[in-house]
Amino acid sequence: MKYYIIVMSFFILVACKENSNNTDVNNDDIKNLYELITNSSDFADTYGSVVLEATGNMTSNFSYQSTASIFDSPSRINKVDAGNISVDGVNLNIDNNKEYRIAVNQANAYGKTTSFTIEGNTNTGIEQFQTNMYIPKLINMQLVNPDSHNKSNNLSVVWNADANNTGNVYIRLYYNKNVNEAIDANRTEASIFKVFTVPDNGSYIIDAIEFASMPVNGYFTVNIARGNYKISGINQEHLVFAGCTDTKMLQITN
Repeated sequence: MKYYIIVMSFFILVACKENSNNTDVNNDDIKNLYELITNSSDFADTYGSVVLEATGNMTSNFSYQSTASIFDSPSRINKVDAGNISVDGVNLNIDNNKEYRIAVNQANAYGKTTSFTIEGNTNTGIEQFQTNMYIPKLINMQLVNPDSHNKSNNLSVVWNADANNTGNVYIRLYYNKNVNEAIDANRTEASIFKVFTVPDNGSYIIDAIEFASMPVNGYFTVNIARGNYKISGINQEHLVFAGCTDTKMLQITN
């Protein structure tokens, strides 16, 4: 059986059916949220990927990019032409290296049940595939002070809840040692990376203790993400994964 992935994701992609509460990583080898999620056994036998990223920047505007690669074997060496691949009716372009890509606004794919389609290609053995899945709304994070945070205080994170989202929301807190040392060579504190898995109810409080080791005038990011995924198919199983993130960077004060 061959496995192919259709993925609609976000910068640091998240599958909201995971059930961990807090991931604490204190080193510089930081994986993004998509990599953390793909440690799940659900992903173990998938041999290809199609990714649509919806990434909120510091001004809460979203950028979108779809990419795809389908392989002829589990070795992931030889990419093949799988015919047209589309998400919500938008076809990805394929280049001479058999890589699919497009960057267009796909905001309309969120907050509804969306279709994922592989046309298939008999010359490369790829079968036709189509499935539908609910994709949670684009997520927008709000902070009381979007520019700085007093390390002695709790941090209140607020977002637009999605009542139709049956999965969780992931909040990532990241103090990057390398970034801060580049700004000020005297900042030698270790990197801090934590992921909080919370219900999609619109608010969460990060305790002040999480900021205790961060240096005053340093910078950290808060990232929030949600999404959905499913595995379906008959002779060829496909992973469908969708979601989005929003990110803010704050300076540490006291």
